[in-house]
Amino acid sequence: MQDRKPLVSVIMPSLNVVKYIDECIQSVLNQSLKEIEIICVDAGSTDGTYERLKEYETNDSRVRVILSDKRSYGYQVNLGIKESNAKYIGIVETDDYVDENMFDILYNRAEDNNLDFVKADFTFLYDFDGYYLYKPAKLFDENTNKFYNKVIQPLDCTYLYFHDFNVWKGIYNREFLIENDVMFNESAGASFQDIGFQQLLLYYAKRCMYIPEKLYYYRFGHMTNSSVSPKILQFVKQEFEHLLDNKLNGMTGRKIELIYQKMGLDLWSQYNVLIDLNGSGVKKEDVDQCYQWIKQKLFIALNNGIVKSIDMNQTTWKQITFLLDDKEAYTDKYLAMIQAKTDRIKSKLGKINVIWGCGVYGMEALNFCKKYGYDCIALIDNNSKLWGRKISGIEVKAPVDIINKKLDVKYVVANKLHSEEIEMQLKKNGVPDKSIVIWK
Repeated sequence: MQDRKPLVSVIMPSLNVVKYIDECIQSVLNQSLKEIEIICVDAGSTDGTYERLKEYETNDSRVRVILSDKRSYGYQVNLGIKESNAKYIGIVETDDYVDENMFDILYNRAEDNNLDFVKADFTFLYDFDGYYLYKPAKLFDENTNKFYNKVIQPLDCTYLYFHDFNVWKGIYNREFLIENDVMFNESAGASFQDIGFQQLLLYYAKRCMYIPEKLYYYRFGHMTNSSVSPKILQFVKQEFEHLLDNKLNGMTGRKIELIYQKMGLDLWSQYNVLIDLNGSGVKKEDVDQCYQWIKQKLFIALNNGIVKSIDMNQTTWKQITFLLDDKEAYTDKYLAMIQAKTDRIKSKLGKINVIWGCGVYGMEALNFCKKYGYDCIALIDNNSKLWGRKISGIEVKAPVDIINKKLDVKYVVANKLHSEEIEMQLKKNGVPDKSIVIWK
């Protein structure tokens, strides 16, 4: 081990991520804060991840590799916390990577302000067959911006209970975690264990801070992402069961009230995901069991005065109560809404389409065309650095190369920030209104 005691212990749980492990661990090794230890807890990878980690352990004394005897994200992180030696704990998921200054910035904020935890903002990383797109994520909106860079208690900002759920973008005082038993649920797999940890964090913390710097790159949308699993409602249930029937059993008060509301929000949001999956791998009996458990818990809390007021957006709460009152009617209405939206988009597309924009909007439009059988013959963009590149098998061309051919196509403008300018550019080049579709 290194001579000096580490200031931050970075825990990296892994399972079969050899494709991403080098980029991830190198981003941690290259931190400007050198006084760190890296605790890699592997759950028995079979793709070479474990062997790769052992190589890093051999070459850098700050790296320690532990082989977990259980395939559980929560168990792996808890094991890392118990084995850690630093004052602060960080978590980096091994298919992501971090800014080189992440732990230096977070450590200094935590020390200067005597914090239980501090979190930064992050950036979504979309990977379209090797074509990377980045989308910054901002925790606070225009109404809550004032909470950045301030020492607060979670109850100062109830918005946190509904919008802050990412555990990997911050560092945590180890003594605070141990004293309050703020640990992860050690359920099997790697799905939604952050719910319980985050709610315990907000329940016990007295001094925390959120900063606007974007220091973490979160890889979104790849096949291992648990947010699209047909078992998501089961994962949600087991987290709140762990919280309400175990860790915080018998507790009452304002913070418990907010946890119940968060459970309703997660039921609603994840049930919508299940509808979107359109039956793919979804077992109705499992969904019904989880739905009934959460519904009963919420009704008891509402009827017994455990939940006295609603803090979240009222429109959202109305949707939640609609789902609780009549699941079948809610499902029918949701499906009708999605179908109407899909039909509206289809009515605007042509048999042959050209998509203008190679950002997240452009990829969304391209995926829609592929899903519903609409031909897309080209991607076009004003960024000359993209010309000639193939994205998802389609070549990116200069706009003028396609426009000058006077093709009978629909131009799908998929650029959120510059749609008006692009529309004007098309019209100046003789493209009629009827051939222009603004992607929204």
